[in-house]
Amino acid sequence: MAKKNRLFLILSVLCAIHIVLKDVAYTSSFGEGSTYATTYANGFEPEKACDGNLQTQWKAFDGTYPQVLIRSFKEGVEINKVITVFPSPFAYYYTIYTSDKHSVSLNSLDLEDTQTWTKIIGPKIGKGQMVDVFSPPIKAKYIATKLDNLISNSSFEDITGSEISQKHASLVCAGWRRMVKDGGVVMLDSSTSHTGNASVMVTDENLKDGFGVHLYHDFIPVKPNTTYTYSAYVRSSEGKIALVGIRLDQHTLSKDWAKFSDNAEATRRTKWGEFEISTTKWKKFSFTIRTLEDCAYVHPGFFYYKRQNQPQNYFWVDDVFLIEGEDETDIAGIVEQSIE
Repeated sequence: MAKKNRLFLILSVLCAIHIVLKDVAYTSSFGEGSTYATTYANGFEPEKACDGNLQTQWKAFDGTYPQVLIRSFKEGVEINKVITVFPSPFAYYYTIYTSDKHSVSLNSLDLEDTQTWTKIIGPKIGKGQMVDVFSPPIKAKYIATKLDNLISNSSFEDITGSEISQKHASLVCAGWRRMVKDGGVVMLDSSTSHTGNASVMVTDENLKDGFGVHLYHDFIPVKPNTTYTYSAYVRSSEGKIALVGIRLDQHTLSKDWAKFSDNAEATRRTKWGEFEISTTKWKKFSFTIRTLEDCAYVHPGFFYYKRQNQPQNYFWVDDVFLIEGEDETDIAGIVEQSIE
């Protein structure tokens, strides 16, 4: 079988980007260009993303986001299709940009500079194999793929400092803590997940009426006067209706929340909502905020408050995302396709 016209790019999450170009024959030096990355680990240099070998790859130095891989072409090309292959069973936010400029600055890279870059895909969640087709083809001299998520350990894979059997201590896992009053459980659960190998279960076991159970992420630095989207996937236990609280607090540089307690300012700085969920299927919840003029950090979390005479409540959380900008798609609409 003849080889398809493809360029193979391997991202830091070990995903493959296949760029199908119009009327260009496949070679290992496809398009006679160069590859750049904002970060890379030794032995995983960015040029290995374009050697046509899926056994070699570019990999970012660490888990810091955003991570950007850029492919430049000596001459402009026409792109018919982009196929992004993410490693099963994980999910990622990604955005793809192109530029037809003769040259772009890679030392002061700004993908949001609309005079230089055009956003052609996303931001959206990708899982498995994502196929994006362009008709007519897109002309470009540069193509950039950005992976983004401000939430560390977003799918609870890093269990550093935790024990699954330890229900009530403060640390749940890397980047996540619990706050439980007079009963209630927040713990890792390796028996169920939306993607990956674990999720976090929240339940009101032995919780007194009026008291809450909280799961909080570490403080995250953000920019003031900027739009962000906060989202997560949640499910309940079979035959149960769960009340899920999702919350995002805005903090100043001092991170002193106490001074905002019990007043209108605390309300202004908190966006939250309670959602009912009554299915074992994972469901996405999300909302968008505009940070305040003095916002320096956000504090993402989930909560549950016990109501009088309410039956025992369970819910699970997985794949938590915080991205700059607005979310484009829901993972439920994704159709995974195989590559010939």
